[in-house]
Amino acid sequence: MPGERPSADVVVIGAGVIGSSIALELAREGHRVVVLDRAAGAGQGSTSASSAIVRFNFSTTAGVATAWEAHFGWLDWAGHLGHDVGDLAVFRKSGLVMLDVEAAPRASWLPLFDEIGVPYEEWDSATLAERVPGIDVGRYWPPKRLDDWTPIYDRTELDGFYVAIGTSGNQFKNAPVVGQLMTELINQVENGLDHDAVPIRFRAPRTGLEINLGAFSRRRNRNSANSGTVMG
Repeated sequence: MPGERPSADVVVIGAGVIGSSIALELAREGHRVVVLDRAAGAGQGSTSASSAIVRFNFSTTAGVATAWEAHFGWLDWAGHLGHDVGDLAVFRKSGLVMLDVEAAPRASWLPLFDEIGVPYEEWDSATLAERVPGIDVGRYWPPKRLDDWTPIYDRTELDGFYVAIGTSGNQFKNAPVVGQLMTELINQVENGLDHDAVPIRFRAPRTGLEINLGAFSRRRNRNSANSGTVMG
């Protein structure tokens, strides 16, 4: 009715790629969802300026498993949404070259690729120069380091408030599955689970992988294997 205030079970603040994913999955679970954003429409904030890279190299099992699960959503974007959006959002597979550097050595994430089942090739500098014409295969150092690039998908100290923050590149790589993670977390915590004491383990529907959401906890111990860069 005109003049009535909309009612909701859940208010999602931010209509970017992460907020929209969370809102979608909560609505699918039957929640009445309202999404708020200071911009005029969805995805018009930092999401619109993101490089939107989908990659899998992280320093934790949960990070790699989440990104690998999410990429199947990008591959079947219309199926994931349950609606064909045409050319509005298109996932283009281009491949990704990762350099073996001290800040994020391949030894820190290739074993996780093997564990999760992410396919890859290893190239020497000659192969790199041949496969990527024009690339400079020299070394340039050092990059700027930060303490921890792993995002936080968690509850807060204030009951009923949850966050999906600290997401490098606006987390296009994880977007199709973050809504599912947060919906599972919200439902279980609101039904009495102490996620801080017993972290939720999410069973990924496409890959069957188990993702320990404790890896994204606000209270987690700093991951000593973290590269200190955007590579996680």
